[in-house]
Amino acid sequence: MKRQCNTTNEMQVSLTMELNYPFESSSNVFYENVLSKVMKRTDTVINCPSNEKDSAAGIQKVEIIGSLAAVESARLFIRDYVPIEFVTSCRSDRVDSLGTQLLLAHFSSTFGVKMVFKLVEEDASYQVNIRGHQYRFDLLREAVYHFCHIVQTPSESVEMDLRSSSLHVSLVRKCTQLIEKKSGARICCPADGNSVLVRGSLEAAHLASEMIAFQCPSSVKKNERIRSIARQMDISVFIDKTNLSQDELNLFTCEWNTRNLYELWRMRLGLQSSFSVLPTQRHLWSDFAELSNCFFRQVNSTIFGPRREELALEGHRTSCDETLNLRRI
Repeated sequence: MKRQCNTTNEMQVSLTMELNYPFESSSNVFYENVLSKVMKRTDTVINCPSNEKDSAAGIQKVEIIGSLAAVESARLFIRDYVPIEFVTSCRSDRVDSLGTQLLLAHFSSTFGVKMVFKLVEEDASYQVNIRGHQYRFDLLREAVYHFCHIVQTPSESVEMDLRSSSLHVSLVRKCTQLIEKKSGARICCPADGNSVLVRGSLEAAHLASEMIAFQCPSSVKKNERIRSIARQMDISVFIDKTNLSQDELNLFTCEWNTRNLYELWRMRLGLQSSFSVLPTQRHLWSDFAELSNCFFRQVNSTIFGPRREELALEGHRTSCDETLNLRRI
């Protein structure tokens, strides 16, 4: 599904962000039910580019096209609607005594969460997946605690399976000890390189998932002053020659660094400070300063405009995981 933005003289930004789904093949439903609404609310065009390399892992990438303010608004909407899923286990006789259908209906109507029961016959137990959304995390938390209470299973140990790209997982591995120390959860990155497993209390697991889930957008102006500022802002800059008439200026940084990225975009266009866009970050991120130069997921941001030969910048690569890519054409 595609919708065209209103034609304006404003520079357009294309932001490609990587989403982590705790489930596998519901991306089409997510796109139809959520992304189409986001397009209407924010006056953006949103596409889901295919990624054959990570398709087996269920990785979904979303491309947002529109003005910078509209793209930022759409990014926030999408982040709030990204599913969160906790996994717990309990004895099968306790679930059977209550009835799975009754439990499904009760938790759906009361907490707005979805549940999946998977019978583990050798252990006479159920693996229970409880899924909600970021914007209603309080209800999801209450649902998990309530379920653990009624089936008499400990709530101190839940799991999260965060699907991600191989690059992101490899960078998370470098920060595992720091994440475990700050969150109190245990982190495991399986050898297949397509997911990160988190285990601990509900609060600890959620905090760890937030530390793993950093993301964001980007932008730049070519001259020595901007080049110097980009380095100070921990933003990498390099030029990509696309054809004889166009160059692509790429900027890379983490979503934690979104504010600096937007400011560099404003300076690149020579706009006054009144055009600044101040992104809204999740409140938990204020405690993660040590991670800002360690890892972040991918976000690509593109600015379209006339070719400028002087835009050839010598970039430098940061140690960030979540990457912002802005291209000035």
